[in-house]
Amino acid sequence: MKKIFIIILGLLAAIQIQAQEENETERWRLFKKNKGKKQEIQTLIKKRSPGGYWSINAGYTQIANEDALVFGTTFSYIANRILEVGISGQGIFSNNPMLGNYGNKVAVGAFYGGLHVAPVLFSNKAVHFTFPVLIGGGAGGYYDYKAYEEFEIEDYDWDALFVIEPGVNVELNISRFLRLGIGGKYRFTNKVEIDTMDENAFKGFTGGLTLKVGKF
Repeated sequence: MKKIFIIILGLLAAIQIQAQEENETERWRLFKKNKGKKQEIQTLIKKRSPGGYWSINAGYTQIANEDALVFGTTFSYIANRILEVGISGQGIFSNNPMLGNYGNKVAVGAFYGGLHVAPVLFSNKAVHFTFPVLIGGGAGGYYDYKAYEEFEIEDYDWDALFVIEPGVNVELNISRFLRLGIGGKYRFTNKVEIDTMDENAFKGFTGGLTLKVGKF
């Protein structure tokens, strides 16, 4: 029995020594493999290739208590798939002509543009969210309505606008290069001084669709 016990101890010792030698060999192999390689810094956000896109949008809003259509476009850079930074421009046109101060037909309109910034959530998912904010300026007021064939702008019918327009969109990845979004935003503006128009005429909610084309 004593001999068997000694043999078992010897086998266990031999196995332990073999395991240690294999571990040392593996560590040495990994050391030589990684020797001279630059160790990357670990970060919370993984580095990804940048992207960008061009988009068009259309929607509905109200200005000066009149129904109006919104059309716009945006060019944006996408950083790490989580943040959009670019420029955006928007135009608003009412389709309900009214009688102006001088007997002419007029309609209400505005145009503005500026910096576009939008955090993105779950960009790799088929359905994801963006939170765009436009900060910029433009002008709004009355223009002569001539069946949309042409319009003329008079200085006293317009006033400058400063605009901050935050929003939220739900977007669908149609393909790797095409996205469709639906959402809403609220337009904050300064008070305007235009005859017969409310000073907060250009503040309001907009709902609409956005189509993006680019590298995401």
